[in-house]
Amino acid sequence: MTKTPLALFLVSLLCLAGWCVRSVQPILQDNQLVAGDPWLGYWITEDKELITINPKNGNDKTYNAVYIDKDGKIGTFDVRFGKVGDLTIAESHPTDPRADASDGYKLHLLPLYSFAVLGQAANGDVTLRLMDPKWLKTYLEAHPRELAYIMPDGDDPLFTAPTADLQAFLLKHAYDEGAFGTPARLHRVPVPTQPSTK
Repeated sequence: MTKTPLALFLVSLLCLAGWCVRSVQPILQDNQLVAGDPWLGYWITEDKELITINPKNGNDKTYNAVYIDKDGKIGTFDVRFGKVGDLTIAESHPTDPRADASDGYKLHLLPLYSFAVLGQAANGDVTLRLMDPKWLKTYLEAHPRELAYIMPDGDDPLFTAPTADLQAFLLKHAYDEGAFGTPARLHRVPVPTQPSTK
């Protein structure tokens, strides 16, 4: 995947429109979290998708992300930022699809996690690198015991490994050729202003 499906990683916003590499377990541990202040605000992707990241009430290390694709469809995510070795990671998972859904319905939903490796461009833009699902599938088929995963219905791999194993795998392959797609760029935009009613 070479496009920005999640636009600001949240584009957790990451599975945003497709962070295709997903995990049953979180990517980050609580003691690895960092404040997300550098990533707060409004961002636009090269495909004109809008991402907004704001603090989440009552939690100084979890953020709300709203992703609006070019067709105007909206996705909402919880996002956390953290350091894993020399990598800055954005981890996201979708919020409840409907706040008024029954508890019985919610029991059937599994909050999968996705992630992106973040970078900073000289002009202040943010770059994100997403793991390439095709590379991952090929690699895991050749090394099936390296990391626990399943491939539901022949789909892209779904990590089932614990967080520590996921991080070890990520650090091992962070710079392997083909492991990540072309970095996507996010450009900060001013806070939208409401038209005057006067």
